[in-house]
Amino acid sequence: MPGKREAGQGWRGEDFGGGTAIKAASHGKEVVLAEAGGRRADDPCLADSPVMAVFSETALREVPVYDKKRRELRFQGKLVKRLRQGAKNVERILLEFDECGWEPSIDDPLPGPAYARADRLHNALKRLNARQKEGRIRLFLNGNGSTILWDGVEG
Repeated sequence: MPGKREAGQGWRGEDFGGGTAIKAASHGKEVVLAEAGGRRADDPCLADSPVMAVFSETALREVPVYDKKRRELRFQGKLVKRLRQGAKNVERILLEFDECGWEPSIDDPLPGPAYARADRLHNALKRLNARQKEGRIRLFLNGNGSTILWDGVEG
């Protein structure tokens, strides 16, 4: 596409389900802004949700970054957690949040029957929240036992 720039270097317009979207790239991730009611079918995190044509506080807030190769979680440029070998459930949660652009919440990504996942999910979140380094985030369940939320911790 003429005028297309690499991630993090600018903006471009793109046809988006009956309207034009502006895509802003930040830290290698795309943030999509479109006319209200537009949908982006090629993104599993946005496929069922209308994308609004406004910057919301959520869209503008800084989000964590998980580096799969280094197995490091960072927030606001600070190391939050370095995963050790074998932390499969913890990593699966981080990868799901990362894939969805660190939306405020995700559904439980752990495999297996619901009765077996509850304890594993609780333990994974407990390990994620424990012994954090400089950066701080908090991951927690919303009360239904299957939706995980995150929030940055000041200081």
